[in-house]
Amino acid sequence: MFASVRFPFSLRASIRALIAVLFTVSASCGDAPSGNRVSTARRASTETDVDSAAPPTLTEFVLPNPNSGPGGTRFARDGKLWFTEQTGNRIARMTKKGAVTEFPLPTANSSPRGLAPGPDGNIWFCEANRNRIGVMNRQGALLAEHELPHPDSGPSGITVGLDGNLWFVEGDNQRGNRIGRITTSGVVAEFDLPIPKSAPNQIAVGPDGNLWFTEFAGSRIGTITHDGVLGAELVLRPKSMPVGIVTGPDGNLWFTEREGNRIGRINADGSLTEFDLPNANSGPAGITPGRDGDLWFAELFGNRIGRITTEGVITELELPNPNSGPRALTTDRHGNVWFAEFVGNRIGRLNSPAGDDGDED
Repeated sequence: MFASVRFPFSLRASIRALIAVLFTVSASCGDAPSGNRVSTARRASTETDVDSAAPPTLTEFVLPNPNSGPGGTRFARDGKLWFTEQTGNRIARMTKKGAVTEFPLPTANSSPRGLAPGPDGNIWFCEANRNRIGVMNRQGALLAEHELPHPDSGPSGITVGLDGNLWFVEGDNQRGNRIGRITTSGVVAEFDLPIPKSAPNQIAVGPDGNLWFTEFAGSRIGTITHDGVLGAELVLRPKSMPVGIVTGPDGNLWFTEREGNRIGRINADGSLTEFDLPNANSGPAGITPGRDGDLWFAELFGNRIGRITTEGVITELELPNPNSGPRALTTDRHGNVWFAEFVGNRIGRLNSPAGDDGDED
């Protein structure tokens, strides 16, 4: 196991407190900002190293405005990284060389959360505090903000379904407790969850073609068809508090258990396999498949980026700044892993050994 730096209790507690507040309550920039860091991340594993490749190179891009609270990272058709600035109240776009353009939202304290490039080529996102689903074109013009039918729904995670609609969860404040669907023309449908205060958090298309979502407060994994029919829920251990969810390269469903400190896998036969993280209180959050055939995840409290093979071998990469709070992450077409440092106010990039630097823009 490689060496790592663990937050002291007081620091972990402060990050938890910040996330808890945001959970319950929830202009343009030219060249890349100064202060960007390039380093080689230290690497270690719970077993023998996954491969003998050199550790990936880490590049960090400092955001132009302090305390932006980046998250919701996704690549759009323009090849740019788009992300939300939850506390900065902006939607942002970054080139692969780190040049950032920010687009302020017109209503204060909208708390933009999840983001997804839509099938219409536009950028769709959730406004958790303002009860809306927003849409912006790739030039940064705000096209619409669609009000949700029920007040105080707290939309957060969003994805594109196989039906060409946007699917999202309502439950950032534990009151929405619904799964939502919105067409690209703005027609909204909502589907109530059977158990109150489940706090659905993230949503993704599963290997069966249905939508799967995490229930943060309910410690369950749920599923819904594109017709809005809810399926049986998988009950996890108490206080697991799942967050990120994604279909893995092995065709299974993978998710993170933030408080359970585990990575979970739902196998094709419906059985559950869980993998404990090597360090306590790591707080795994976002998860994404990598081009290398593994999955990558962010450790919000552990200040690391983790990698897990489909067989369950875990490798962790320690971030150089001790208070970064990595949360959301995604992979570009070159196989590089990009992640948002929610507390550290940076966007990080790991050049995967399976990829290349991808700096064509």
